[in-house]
Amino acid sequence: MRPLYLLLSSLSVLVACAKKDASPESQLPPVTQTGANTFGCLVNGKVWTPNGGDGNQVGNLVVSYDKTTAGGVLDIRTYRYTDVKKPNTQQYMILFVRQLHGPGTYSFKRNQHSRAYLHDFKTNCYFSSQDSATTYRNGSLTLTRLDEAAGIVSGTFHYTLYTPGCDSLKVTQGRFDCRM
Repeated sequence: MRPLYLLLSSLSVLVACAKKDASPESQLPPVTQTGANTFGCLVNGKVWTPNGGDGNQVGNLVVSYDKTTAGGVLDIRTYRYTDVKKPNTQQYMILFVRQLHGPGTYSFKRNQHSRAYLHDFKTNCYFSSQDSATTYRNGSLTLTRLDEAAGIVSGTFHYTLYTPGCDSLKVTQGRFDCRM
């Protein structure tokens, strides 16, 4: 009887660990600063990472930095398909900062120099921290590494936006680590 008890106890520990590892947070890319070309966040509690391709040669994650324009501009553009077998299931996310002076925190509040944007073609909902139709906006992007010599930009982000006629958009645990 004792060996059976030990076996069942061991199995329950393994099942508990497997359930813990299946959490949405565990499915996000790690927070790194190595130029791993990763991007991910939770959107309303669900994992959001770039996915699919639209036939362009550019790819589903593009990061650019220009220190000579508008006091320094960082532009992160990414997209995913929620169902690659169905048309019009794209979601586009853009994070944009101008007057970027290096590592630090940049607010997504309206009339600031930073923007958060998500367009969901399936629901036809458009969220933008700078759009006058957005009635609630809060959040920020924290740039942790901007290394022009190595061509690496890394950071974290979070934001909440509300646009009438659409569900609230709550983006949490955002992270990116990209080559530019």
